[in-house]
Amino acid sequence: MKGHDRAALHRSPWTFLFLGVAAGALVPIVASSLPSEGSRQIASGIAALLLVIANALYGARKWLLVSRLGSLHVWMAGHVGLGAALLVVALWHADLSELGGPGWALVALVGLQVLSGFWALVELSSAPRRFRPVASGDVCFPTTARRRLALLGDGVEALLERRGPALRAWFERYRPVLEGRSTESPPLEGFAPADARVAADLHARVGRIALLHAAIADALPAERAAARWTWIHVPVSVTLVTMVVLHVIGWLVYG
Repeated sequence: MKGHDRAALHRSPWTFLFLGVAAGALVPIVASSLPSEGSRQIASGIAALLLVIANALYGARKWLLVSRLGSLHVWMAGHVGLGAALLVVALWHADLSELGGPGWALVALVGLQVLSGFWALVELSSAPRRFRPVASGDVCFPTTARRRLALLGDGVEALLERRGPALRAWFERYRPVLEGRSTESPPLEGFAPADARVAADLHARVGRIALLHAAIADALPAERAAARWTWIHVPVSVTLVTMVVLHVIGWLVYG
C-alpha cells in the first residue's frame, strides 16, 4: 500500500467508524432470521466474542515490529471498524429492554471504551505525516517508533563491534545524527571494500534513525494528547474483556 493510501486510512477515522456500525448492523439482521430467541442470542454472542478477539489482536500487533503483518495504519483502521461493529452487536445481544442497573453500567463502560479509543485516534491523526516512508508508516505511532529506534541503534552497535577504527571514526561523525541533533550525513568515502559495504549499511540504518528522531519529535504533542485517552481506553478494554470471558464461562457452566 502506498504512502498516500496509508495517509487516507489514518486520516479518515469517521469512515471506518461508519463502516463498522454498518457491518455490525448486519449481525442482528441475519440473526433475526433464526427460529428461536435462544439461537439468536447464541449467534449474536458468538459474533460479539469473535469481534472481541479481533480487537484484542490489535493490542498484540502494536507491540510486534514485524512488517509482513501489515502496516499499523491498516490495523488501526480495522480496530476502529471492528470496535464500532462490536458496540452494535453487544448492545443488540444485551437486549436493552431488559437491562437493569448493572446492565446499563456495562453499556456505559462499552460507550466509554469506544469514545476514548476513537478520540485517541483523532488526536494521533493530527500528528505530522511528513516521514510516512520510514518504517512502513509505523513511525506515526511514536511508541512503536521508539522501539524501532532502539532496535536500529542495537544493530548499529553490533555492526561497529565487528569493524575497525576507521569505521568507528566515521561513525563518530554520525553521532549527532544518532542522537537527534543533526540530519546531515557524513560522506561515504575512504573505506576498504569490506568496510565500505558495512558503512553503506550503517548509512542506511542511521539515516532512518535521524528520520525517526525527527518524526518522534513531531508526533510528541499528538501522542501526549492521545495518551490521556488511552489511559482510559486500555483499562476499560481489559475490564470488558475480563467480563466477556467470565460471561462465556458462566454460560458454558450454567447454560
